Amino acid sequence: MEHGYAVGQMGNADQTPVWFDMPVACTVNEKGAKEVKVRSAGYEKQRMTLMLACTADGHKLPAYIIFKRKTLPAREVFPRNVIVRANENGWMASDMVEQWIRMVWQRRPGALLAKRSLLVLDSYRGHLTDGVKAALSEAGTDVAIIPGGMTGQLQPLDVCLNKPFKDRLRKYYVDWLSEERRELTPTGRIKRASLGVVATWIAAAWDDIPESLVARSFRKCCISNALDGSEDSALFEEASDKEVSDDDDE
Repeated sequence: MEHGYAVGQMGNADQTPVWFDMPVACTVNEKGAKEVKVRSAGYEKQRMTLMLACTADGHKLPAYIIFKRKTLPAREVFPRNVIVRANENGWMASDMVEQWIRMVWQRRPGALLAKRSLLVLDSYRGHLTDGVKAALSEAGTDVAIIPGGMTGQLQPLDVCLNKPFKDRLRKYYVDWLSEERRELTPTGRIKRASLGVVATWIAAAWDDIPESLVARSFRKCCISNALDGSEDSALFEEASDKEVSDDDDE
């Protein structure tokens, strides 16, 4: 790239699927038991897509949530620090990427300063359309596309953030599932958490991710490191105990 970017103007965005039911990966049970019951609400196949984004100074942008449905319930109340949309396939189509650029990326801190910015994206085809390229160009944003198969080494969200985020999200789900008073369907199943409740979990789980871990993730992927090489060791550093919760070890 021919431009120099302020740390707060280098970002990464990534879509990640999330299922309505998030059972824990392990249980405590009597040794030798032939059956081990994993508690869930029975909606494991129903999913949504999230677009998470952050900047190299540690700032987290509002989560963009796409529920797999035709429309959103008219009276549903959602937290103000997320953006919620509906799509029959539950996917982040290119038109939604363009909308995300306008509603999230262009409203990030410092976006109005007219400084050149950099956005790191994976090679998902929805990021490569002419409409998306035009929207980013209009926003004064250069794009760095990560080659296929390299997101596990070069994408901050993949390398450091998606797992602890989903671990925290699962904790909110398990806490809700453990509550004694919950509505049941006529057939006796646990009634699925409302979209507003799920959106609240997402907002809280994303807010729980420490800014220090976000900033470290960009250095670990060699995106925001000092040009003099003094921060290159970040590539080999692990997150501290304060940055990653015990849930991440599950």
